[in-house]
Amino acid sequence: ILAKNVFDDIKLRKVPGYREFLSYSEINKLEKLFHSSKLNQKQKNVLQYFLFSCYTGLRYTDIKCLRYRDIFSHNALNPIKNQKKTWKLILIEMHKTKLDVEIPLLDKALQLINNDDDEPNQKVFRVISNQKTNKYLKEIMKVAKIDRWNNISYHCSRHSFAINLIQQGVSYHYVSKLLGHTNTETTEIYTKPNRDYLIDAMSKLNN
Repeated sequence: ILAKNVFDDIKLRKVPGYREFLSYSEINKLEKLFHSSKLNQKQKNVLQYFLFSCYTGLRYTDIKCLRYRDIFSHNALNPIKNQKKTWKLILIEMHKTKLDVEIPLLDKALQLINNDDDEPNQKVFRVISNQKTNKYLKEIMKVAKIDRWNNISYHCSRHSFAINLIQQGVSYHYVSKLLGHTNTETTEIYTKPNRDYLIDAMSKLNN
């Protein structure tokens, strides 16, 4: 029997992890690749729902379960122009947190889906297994000549969505709501400032 806990003098500390993400220019490069003839049909299918996650922040499971009934229209007032514009939004319960989340859809996201109101129960994407999805993503990144291809997984799309929003000046509060987080502290983990972000911040001061 030990008289003293051998771990009393050992202090544990958190080691910050690095979350891989894609910049807007890299996402645009993937978008051009999607519309080219350089990918086979399986790769193109995977890239389609991966790009959609880059524009919405949806997790793999939520993309897999997404149906046309989860997409609805809303007339939003533009306070500057005093005009109404019809937006498409996603309203779903997040699989992981069980929170209801509303995500307005960018034009680029809308271009990746069919406007299929006649089949509300039909799934929006043909999502294959997570393992095969990540395998095809690595192949796609190689074709796109994105040198971090070996570290790319599907969850990178969610990181990219969050970080690119923060870099565009969107409030942590709104990013947190779009991601379906219960607090902004979780969002801050996703959006740790990266080298490009810091250089951009300093370049503003430099000018």
